[in-house]
Amino acid sequence: MDEINDAAIITVIDTAVAARKAQWPRYGAVLTTSLLIGLFAGLFFAGSAAVFEHWRVRNPVEWAALAQSLNSEKAALRRMLGRGGSRHGNSRHDPASERPVVPAEPAA
Repeated sequence: MDEINDAAIITVIDTAVAARKAQWPRYGAVLTTSLLIGLFAGLFFAGSAAVFEHWRVRNPVEWAALAQSLNSEKAALRRMLGRGGSRHGNSRHDPASERPVVPAEPAA
């Protein structure tokens, strides 16, 4: 009976090994790559905006046609999405709430 009480309950098969540092993702590389992509995307969009603004100033007739086309497509998209073209999302139109503009009478 003493032999059973003195016997080791846990048998060590392998020794413990400390965990290794993960090799991926390399946070420095991810951060650097993200910053570079963001920088290039920002430069691309800023350059595109500058070129577009320059084109708008040099071609006012084409700009007016493009602006009209974009506005009509925006209104069509709003109607398609069920917003009725209202800027604030309220598509109900109450004609009774509109009051006609009456010109002021001249003072005598």
